[in-house]
Amino acid sequence: MSGVKQTHCKQGHELTQGNVYEYPSGKRECRICRHTTSRASRLANPDYARFHVRNWQLNNSDKKRAIERVASSKWQKANPEKVRANCRRYKARKRSQLGWLPENYEYLLWLFQDGLCGYCTEPLTIYHLEHKTPLSRGGLHAWENVCLSCQPCNSRKQTKTLDEFLAA
Repeated sequence: MSGVKQTHCKQGHELTQGNVYEYPSGKRECRICRHTTSRASRLANPDYARFHVRNWQLNNSDKKRAIERVASSKWQKANPEKVRANCRRYKARKRSQLGWLPENYEYLLWLFQDGLCGYCTEPLTIYHLEHKTPLSRGGLHAWENVCLSCQPCNSRKQTKTLDEFLAA
């Protein structure tokens, strides 16, 4: 009977092309049963499951980033009103901040920093205006709180304060 393929799993679910998972050993299992057993295993051993998820994330950072990018893009397309609201909140926070920047502040910052990144001191070709203390953390949109940074430093800093970023 080893040459005959199963048509139903032990629970009676039909093994069709769309709902079957085939192991490398050749064993076939319906996706419903597989989902149920793996969920039960995760619930019974949460630390073990968390370890394996974290381990996969560390070993597959490119895949993880691609999955997050797709998920973020889907969320943005599905929630355009929330995206606009977030953008409006950020701009309102920026406008409401006390402080003053001169009209040619980017050029002045460029001269003041000698054309170097404010964090890693690499020469700037493309630069980002960076708030040393982020607006979301109570920083001001003022001369004392801004600098020019390269894209990698700006991406790594995220919403950290200057001290937190330099300590990391």
